[in-house]
Amino acid sequence: MSLVKTRGLKFTYPMAKGEVLRGVDLKVESGELVLIIGSSGSGKSTLLKVLSGISPYLTGGTLAGEVRVLGKNMKRRRERNEVPGRVFYMPQEPEYYIIFRRAITEATVPYLEESSKLRQAELLGQKALRKWLPQISPNSHTATLSAGEKQRLVLSHLEASTSELYLLDEPMTHLDAEGRELFRRCLTEKVRQGGAAVIVTPSPEGYWELIQRANKVLLMEGGRIGPLPEPVHCVDNVRSWSRTPETPLEVRSPSPTKFKRSENPGGRLRLSGKSSRREVPQRGKSERYEVRKRCPIIEVHSLEVSCGNRELFTGLTFAIFEGEVFLIKGRNGSGKTTLIRTLLGFVKPQRGVLKAPWIGESGWRGGSGLKVGYLPQNPMDIFTCETLIEDLRLSWAKGRRSEPFSFAFRKFIRALYLEGLEKEDPFNLSAGQRQRAAIASVLIGFPQIIFLDEPTRGMDRKSYVALKRMLGELSPTTTILISTHTDLFDSLGDKVLILDGGGEGV
Repeated sequence: MSLVKTRGLKFTYPMAKGEVLRGVDLKVESGELVLIIGSSGSGKSTLLKVLSGISPYLTGGTLAGEVRVLGKNMKRRRERNEVPGRVFYMPQEPEYYIIFRRAITEATVPYLEESSKLRQAELLGQKALRKWLPQISPNSHTATLSAGEKQRLVLSHLEASTSELYLLDEPMTHLDAEGRELFRRCLTEKVRQGGAAVIVTPSPEGYWELIQRANKVLLMEGGRIGPLPEPVHCVDNVRSWSRTPETPLEVRSPSPTKFKRSENPGGRLRLSGKSSRREVPQRGKSERYEVRKRCPIIEVHSLEVSCGNRELFTGLTFAIFEGEVFLIKGRNGSGKTTLIRTLLGFVKPQRGVLKAPWIGESGWRGGSGLKVGYLPQNPMDIFTCETLIEDLRLSWAKGRRSEPFSFAFRKFIRALYLEGLEKEDPFNLSAGQRQRAAIASVLIGFPQIIFLDEPTRGMDRKSYVALKRMLGELSPTTTILISTHTDLFDSLGDKVLILDGGGEGV
C-alpha cells in the first residue's frame, strides 16, 4: 500500500515570490525507509509539513497537484482529518514539539492512549526517560533542557508511537553518538514492524548506516526531487553529490593529556592542547602565540556549576587567551550550553573563581569596552527586526564598525549563501537559512570574542565548510569559543575541553 503519493505537488507560502515545491513526485510504500537529502532552503521541511497536513492549513499558502497520505486526499478536509494519530511528525526545532513543563509529563503523554491507568502510563514514561535521558531528573523543567536533550525527549515519543508513517525533519541534528545510535535502532524497529519513514536532512554526514538500509535515497534541490541509484550503490553516490569540493572535516590531534584526579577531583573534564593543522588560512600563528602569553581573556579556577540537583562539573580550571579557538565538547546534557552561559555571566556558579572583563559580582555587566558576540542554541533569540538587512544593520551599528556596512553586509551575505534573502523576515526562513543569518548577525559586528553554541544547526555541507573558513580567517586577536557535540571544528581548535556531565573523566 502507498502510504505517501504525490504527483506534480506544488506549494507557495503567503507573500512568497515563488514556489517552494515545484512539481514533486514521491511515492512511499509500507515498510519503506526513504531519505531525502537537500541543501538548506531546498523545500525539504515544507514537503514534510504538507504531508503532515500542517501546510497550508496552519501556515497558509497555496497547494496544487496531487497529495495523498495513507490513501487520504490531503486537499479534502474530511479525509485529511482522518490522518492525525496515524502520522508521527517531528519538526526541525524540537522545542516546537514539546508542550509540557515537566519532563516526566512530556514523556508520559504518548502512553496515555494505550493505557487506561495514569499510574501505568507514568511508569512507562519514567522508563522512557531512563533510556533516552538518564542524566536528568523526571521533574526537570523542559525549558532548561539543552537542544540535544529536547531532541531526545521528542524521540522518546517516537519509540512510544504506533503510527503508520513517520515524518522526521533532521532528527539527528542535536544528537551525540549515543543518541544517534538509539535513534537508528528505534527507527529500524519501526520500519521492521511495517511502518514507513521519510527523513530529510541537509547533509548525509552521520546518516551513512541509514543510507545503506534505505529503500530510496533522493536528492532535493530548488523544490524538486531526483533519485539516486539503488541503496547498495548509494553511499559513494551521495558522497560525490555536492557542489562543494570535498574538504577534510575531521583532523585528529595528538592524544590529549588527561587531568589526574588530584588535579581535577570532580573528574568532569579533559583539556588538551591541539595541533594547529587547518584546511583554512592560518590566523597569524606566531602573532597569536605571542599575544596568548601575555593576555588571558578568561580565567577559571575550581569552578563548580549545578543545574537543579544535578552537578554538571566541579574543579574546573583553565585559561583562554586572546586569539585562541577554544572548543567545548561533550555528549547531550553534559553542560556545554550551561558553561557557555556561565562564561558569559548569565549563570552564577556555586563555587570557584571566574574572571572576564564583562563579568561583575552579579554576573554580566557589559561596559567593558570589549565587544562580545553570542550565538545561542536557538537562533530565533537573535532577531528583532522585520527583515534580515535591518537585523544585520542593527548588529553592525552595535559592533565595532570595522568596515562600512555596505561592504560588510555584502561580504557576509555572499559568504554564508544568503543572497536574495536580504528583505525576508528572518522568522520566515528555513532553519538552515535562519542559522546562517544568525551567524552573520553575530559576525558582522566584528566582536573581539565570539561564543557559538552548536553553530551548525540545520546547515548543509557547503554552509559549515564556509563557516569554518570564515572563522579561520578572522583577526588573529579574535577569541572564539565553540560548543559542539561533533568533530567538525576539531581542525580549528587550539584547546579542547571535554565535559562528561558528572561521570568519570573521558
